[in-house]
Amino acid sequence: MEWFEIVKTGADIGFIALCAGFVLWQLHDMYTTKKNKDASVTSRVKEMENKRQMRYDKLLDDLQKKTDEYYDLLLEKQKESDKKYQELIEKILSAAQKPHLLTEEENSRMTKIDEEIDLFLEKALISSKASRVSLVKYHNGGNDMLGNSILKMSMSNEKCAAGVIHLLNNFQNQLRSAFAYWVKELGDKGYCFIEDVEDVKDLDNSIYQYMKQCGVKAKYGIAIKNTVTGSVIGYLCMDFSDKDDIDLEQIKHCLNDKKLKIEALLNLE
Repeated sequence: MEWFEIVKTGADIGFIALCAGFVLWQLHDMYTTKKNKDASVTSRVKEMENKRQMRYDKLLDDLQKKTDEYYDLLLEKQKESDKKYQELIEKILSAAQKPHLLTEEENSRMTKIDEEIDLFLEKALISSKASRVSLVKYHNGGNDMLGNSILKMSMSNEKCAAGVIHLLNNFQNQLRSAFAYWVKELGDKGYCFIEDVEDVKDLDNSIYQYMKQCGVKAKYGIAIKNTVTGSVIGYLCMDFSDKDDIDLEQIKHCLNDKKLKIEALLNLE
């Protein structure tokens, strides 16, 4: 009886061990299968990632090549543009440095214009009873070290009463800044009337000293303009050595009349 029990117990234990072994084998098989499957999935994922990275790298490489090509093209066009611009500047500078030689036709036309202006000034001198009537033109007198234009003016035409000294030869390339008050008034209002030299003593000492040295006691000027742009290109001026016999209304009429005629002539040049 005891032996039977022992055999039965051993069989039970063996069965249990067998079942346990089977379960362990199943578990090991499942683990192995899962491990192999995970490894396979990981391998495919890595492969997909590698392929995606390769495509991404290729796209980046293509984009970089296109960008480099586009940049090189822009650089080349910029060089061509800079070259053309430099050539244009050199042509302009070269042309500016070469003095313009008047043709016979231009010389004849300008001579006729000067003759007409002189005739206007002569008539203005007589009708206004002025000591001097003159036309002064603005111009550029070169450039300073910053490249800015040096603004100057020169007397181009002049008529004087008997005994009055001519100033035309001496009034050349005068700095406009030396006559700041006079030039500003002409620019702002279109005219400048100094009815007594003492009126500008405290306003502008430069023009005061100039008038005193030239014996001018009264000075009347009107701006001459470019009829297209409206910019002031000079002025018509009347000087008086005696201010006791001045007809202001006659001066105004004479200045305005001659201004229109001179502007018409100058804008034909």
